[in-house]
Amino acid sequence: MASKVTHARSYVPRSTLSVTGRRGDYNELIGADAYQVLSFLKPALPDEYAEFDKHRRGDALNLDLYGWDQDQSVGVVQVRQAFRIYKRQEFTNVRKTYVLCGFNESGTPFRHPVSAHAVRRACSGSPAETVAAAQRWMWGVTAKQLAESRRQGDILIVPERQADMRAALERKYPNLRIDHLTGLDATFLVSSHAVQAEEILIVRSPGGSVSRVLAKHPILRHSKGQHATVSAPRSGNHGWFSIRLADEAVAWDFSERFGD
Repeated sequence: MASKVTHARSYVPRSTLSVTGRRGDYNELIGADAYQVLSFLKPALPDEYAEFDKHRRGDALNLDLYGWDQDQSVGVVQVRQAFRIYKRQEFTNVRKTYVLCGFNESGTPFRHPVSAHAVRRACSGSPAETVAAAQRWMWGVTAKQLAESRRQGDILIVPERQADMRAALERKYPNLRIDHLTGLDATFLVSSHAVQAEEILIVRSPGGSVSRVLAKHPILRHSKGQHATVSAPRSGNHGWFSIRLADEAVAWDFSERFGD
């Protein structure tokens, strides 16, 4: 029996669409069920097309489904462009981007480029595992950490073990500046997500940019109002959580990120 794939808790409704997991020659998901999921995800994806002249010069854009998590209503899609520039060109150039895509709580579509290597390593497994592999890469977490975390868009709230977080950070980053915000109104903005917590620790790189954000009993509110407010679980980890902004793979211009 296949092991159950775990994922971070979010507030997006579970989809009614499912896939059998049947795959084609390139490990893409195939069949009518995969086509239905792709149709559902279309608002988050570029339009498919094919435009070639009589000399076979031109380009085409195609989509293939590689992963689908029904519980999160998110999929992994390969966006592939094939093109020919020269009249006598015998081969076709191909450019690909893999994206995690779906909709947030307000119904707004999002698309996030992810690691092709992470997808290809996982796509021989279940559709949900392919999604989980992409998400583990995005936030740099293990399967256990992903299962214990909570998600708000492209932010993941990950439990940390240390009771004295400031001391732990000072030992790990002795030469970096660490800002310490305290009080009931301690707030810090990570991308479009406002973090409010009892304490917030911000590790800064030598140039002053934010390297890590840690918060005690955090609450996340989305400044654009596209996500539900998220509170970290009151777990047995002393209340400290890292606030992680998802990593983003380099993408071709036809498949760049939008939404969060």
